Amino acid sequence: MIHHPLILGPKIAFLVLLIAVLVVLHAYLSPEQFHVAAVISVAVFVCFLVIFWIIIARMLADPDSKLARQVVLSSQQRVENGYRAASEDMTSLVGQCGVALTPLRPSGTAAFDERRITVVAEGEFIDRDARVEVIAVQGARVVVRRAAQPAGGPPRASRA
Repeated sequence: MIHHPLILGPKIAFLVLLIAVLVVLHAYLSPEQFHVAAVISVAVFVCFLVIFWIIIARMLADPDSKLARQVVLSSQQRVENGYRAASEDMTSLVGQCGVALTPLRPSGTAAFDERRITVVAEGEFIDRDARVEVIAVQGARVVVRRAAQPAGGPPRASRA
């Protein structure tokens, strides 16, 4: 969904105009007539949106148009310009246990062997200082769940 002011503004203005007309009509129409007017207003607004999006789609089809230059991202992040994707392979973390350094709601930071890593909890919120286990790595996304407490007592991990 595009929320650029050039695109959102006309839709809001038309909706406000329809609401203003309905407010005025409410004083003059019977409840049955007002109901019909409200249904017609909704239908008119939907038609307006369809026509508006057809016009916008045609304007965005030309990448050199003023609207397209303002709405569509055209810059590229190339290696030659110093941009690099995260290349660190974190699949070796699967199965390792660590400690949540921040609350995981659902994302936060955890420490694994002195390494601070941004992680995402599998489903539940996990409190700070809770023991966590890596269950999956999907690209740069490290998924963890609350790990079972070791038999020796509370979790021990050093803070990085």
